[in-house]
Amino acid sequence: MKILIYSKKSTFSNKPFGGAESSLTLLAKRLGELGNEVVFATDPPENRISKAKVIEKEGFTVHFIPVLRFPLQRFRIFKYINSAINAFLWEKYMSKNFSHFEIAHCFSPQDAIQFINWKKERLLEIKIVLRAVNLFWQNMNIPESRISEVVTNVWTQVDSICFIHEKQREDAIDLLLNRYGVEIKDYFTQDIGIDLQSHNKFWKPPVDKMFRIIMVGRFSKLFKRQDILLNAFRNLNLLHSELIFAGDGELRRSFEEKCFNDNFLRNRVKFIGFVETDELREITLKSSLFCLASESEGLCKSVLEAMSLGIPVLVSNVRVLNKYIVHNENGFLANNTEADWTTQLNYFQKLSEIDKKRIGMRGKEHITVNYNSKLCALKYQEEFERIRGN
Repeated sequence: MKILIYSKKSTFSNKPFGGAESSLTLLAKRLGELGNEVVFATDPPENRISKAKVIEKEGFTVHFIPVLRFPLQRFRIFKYINSAINAFLWEKYMSKNFSHFEIAHCFSPQDAIQFINWKKERLLEIKIVLRAVNLFWQNMNIPESRISEVVTNVWTQVDSICFIHEKQREDAIDLLLNRYGVEIKDYFTQDIGIDLQSHNKFWKPPVDKMFRIIMVGRFSKLFKRQDILLNAFRNLNLLHSELIFAGDGELRRSFEEKCFNDNFLRNRVKFIGFVETDELREITLKSSLFCLASESEGLCKSVLEAMSLGIPVLVSNVRVLNKYIVHNENGFLANNTEADWTTQLNYFQKLSEIDKKRIGMRGKEHITVNYNSKLCALKYQEEFERIRGN
């Protein structure tokens, strides 16, 4: 098959990226290993004028689509002209290089709209698959008119929608049918998984007796709740303890100021920003516990990767996290209150080293069986072949 994976953000720019971008790269690699012709199309790095560029990767090819970025984007007229020019460049480049492709895998509704319009205007046979990442619009400041537009112009127009978990699929179908009276014409459920072959290192309880916690996540106003974990860590008040936050974002500065002004937190909380995968793995292996406090999640890649190392994880008791983590079996769950996070941290800290390692190993076994990216890619290929034949 000829498969096009498209995302404006990617691991190939000079910007920080997250689990979603690294997952798409892994999917491209795995589908290429199966003998498909795979192209990953993306925006180039942040330059004023970026020409088209093609680079070869293991199993697939990366295309940087030409982009022109005007100065003075704060003025509406300049922004409008800039958008129109880039839409023209995008359409010309896509038509020249990918009109004959069979599958286009999109990451966002905005990307899908571009592909839908391109397909209609050029009368193409390409099948458009939208990867549904998050549906909890009620937690986001998105106008109702915008949500309705996405549902009407995207969800019902693409050829198929890929959900990353059964619970997410159930919520989506229920929401769209009951709220908008819309039925999705085709869908499937499949996650990309993680690269279990990229390392052979596994977690052991630290020998330095430091109770070290790490959380990976963007400091943003949506979803992530570093504040709950920070306050619970403060309540724990352990002398030999350390909390590491990996990730950047608009709220990072305020967290740093809060910790600097607290005598206990000042030398016990570290902000390490965005770090590459190998470095993050080494930091995680030296930690006692991996945490994720969040209002809502899909299949969080940082949690899956931590579990694959065998380190115990403590995460918020929210969908979809509580569908693959069973409390006190292969990990730990905490309700999103400061009191419960404090309770769970205190409970974990007092567990024996044998119990911590046992639960960590159960988490590792669960990920190995269910989230091997090679097996996930085979299932993706089967679904793409089915969609191509519809």
